[in-house]
Amino acid sequence: MNNTGIATVLEGSGSGRLLIYYQDTTGSIMEDSYFDNHWSLDTSSELGPSIIYDSLHTVSALAAVSYASGGATYRQVFFINAEGQVMSMLSSSMESDGIANQWNGPSSVSTEPVSAGPNVGLTACNITDGAENAGLRVYYGSSSNAIQEVKLDQFSGWTDGARFSRGDPNSGVACATFDPISGNDNSINVYMRNNSGFIEQHHLNIDAINDPDGSPDVGTNWNVSATAWGNLTVLSGSNIAACNDNEAYEYVLLKSDDGMINRGRLDLTNPGNFASFDTVQNRTWNTKLSATYAEGNVTLLFQNSSSGGESLWTATVPNAESGNSTAIVT
Repeated sequence: MNNTGIATVLEGSGSGRLLIYYQDTTGSIMEDSYFDNHWSLDTSSELGPSIIYDSLHTVSALAAVSYASGGATYRQVFFINAEGQVMSMLSSSMESDGIANQWNGPSSVSTEPVSAGPNVGLTACNITDGAENAGLRVYYGSSSNAIQEVKLDQFSGWTDGARFSRGDPNSGVACATFDPISGNDNSINVYMRNNSGFIEQHHLNIDAINDPDGSPDVGTNWNVSATAWGNLTVLSGSNIAACNDNEAYEYVLLKSDDGMINRGRLDLTNPGNFASFDTVQNRTWNTKLSATYAEGNVTLLFQNSSSGGESLWTATVPNAESGNSTAIVT
């Protein structure tokens, strides 16, 4: 589907399988994967796509997480339904080839509708405690003209968290979790286009504000850190993606006003400023973005309007330098 939502995430089992989510030409939400040098989209592959939800029929932003909990590996996909609610589909059942074969839901996670604009931002992250999942965070452009956080902890259902009034609800939002010291994902960065058109980072150290009962209390103590690099502004209505190597660097991908996809790099040990911004893809319009750090590279998924609008492309950005783009769906 033209301007489809796109989401990517590494499978939570640690297998290295890259899961990708998108809408096909009917609007159905699909799951495919990349593993052992094969896309499940390839006609020569024995893997097949999994239909997650076939009743949407409209363009929606997508977000996804995958995590281990209680001896099982889960994958959870978020989308926006026709009523403007953020919905969730969940699976822990899969075939031997790694493709999910049963999805549960949908269920609502938002407490207020999304913004009425055509390019509402949506992203999700999971917080870990060692190898186990300890909570989920979803961020979306809300009807209250802000970026809204909703959270799911071990000890409660979905509740409202922080509200970012400086965020543009009709442009992208992205999040990434990390802890470069212990390796547990107990800090979180959220990126959004602010009201002045610049990229803005909000940082939270979850470990530092744990409740006495052990549940993370997200919604306070957010710090605004990295902001614009030079005169680069984010194209209104465009998407944002973020990922990191959980050791040294975090990468933020966005579209500038000239339609170029740019990558910003931050030092995780000193996240106050972007170290650089570089163009990684020439002018592309009407595309969502999704990025995951896998096999030592930033893997970016997007649509290339020059190829007809419905092709899905992947670009690798090895060692923080410009990489190559390859079509994976035509």
